Amino acid sequence: LSICIATYNRSKYLISVINKFCGFIKNKKVEIVISDNNSTDNTKVLLQPFLQKYSFIKYYKNDTNIGLDLNYLNAIEKSNSKFCWLFSDDDIPLESSIESIISKLKLDPILIYLNYSGFLDGNQNKATIEKKEDFISKNTELFLKKYLINHFSATIVRKSDFLKNKNIVKEYANLGFERGYILTVAHYTILKSKSNVIFIGKTSILTRNNENLISNRYNPLTIVYEIAIHYQKMRKRGLVKRKTESYVLNYYLRGFYKIIIPIKLNYYQFYEKKIILKFIKSCKYYRNF
Repeated sequence: LSICIATYNRSKYLISVINKFCGFIKNKKVEIVISDNNSTDNTKVLLQPFLQKYSFIKYYKNDTNIGLDLNYLNAIEKSNSKFCWLFSDDDIPLESSIESIISKLKLDPILIYLNYSGFLDGNQNKATIEKKEDFISKNTELFLKKYLINHFSATIVRKSDFLKNKNIVKEYANLGFERGYILTVAHYTILKSKSNVIFIGKTSILTRNNENLISNRYNPLTIVYEIAIHYQKMRKRGLVKRKTESYVLNYYLRGFYKIIIPIKLNYYQFYEKKIILKFIKSCKYYRNF
């Protein structure tokens, strides 16, 4: 198992993550691969003691910032294991996570998805640790519909199969997708396969939420629009049915109405009209829109 961490200028969070993992890793077949997107903070300096002490930590620094998605791909390509865990540089692994994952790797799945719980910055102790049922299936469309596969740190992939579909990264970048489309590669990977996909129901990680939804850093309309285009492309390629596409888009649209719009009351002042019109054109036939 390779724990692949893409990082950029978040040394405080990253060091906390590495500290946690170093306390958990007992298996000699586990490594940590860090791909640094040319950070300008003290990331490299703070990592030096870990690199000197632990041989299972590999660190690579890019000459330029190549973006989030290519940085994840870089970490995966530099890994040495059959399976890669795409871990965010600011989330928190729980102690039993590695053992839980390794126990399932014996089944040789093409993907494992983890149960996780979110917490707001500074309120880690308020995270709800929830146990759900484990799930294993070869029905990959049902699995994607059921669990969405929408968070980096919850995703473990079989490296060889994942890299067969890495051209999707370039394709989606050319479409103008903003960020986070590396997970679309995971979607294509499982949908093209008949291998097992596994959900581990025990909470394995705590995911850090911040004020992104109420700031102007991210554009929720664009995010949902990109999800709509992604599922439309998969449907046209015969990988998912229209019913699945509609179900997933309705899920995100409900979140858009219930969470984003009420918080961001001034959205009409921020979003460009052309983005709103594109969003409407793409999603108007969905029930909840």
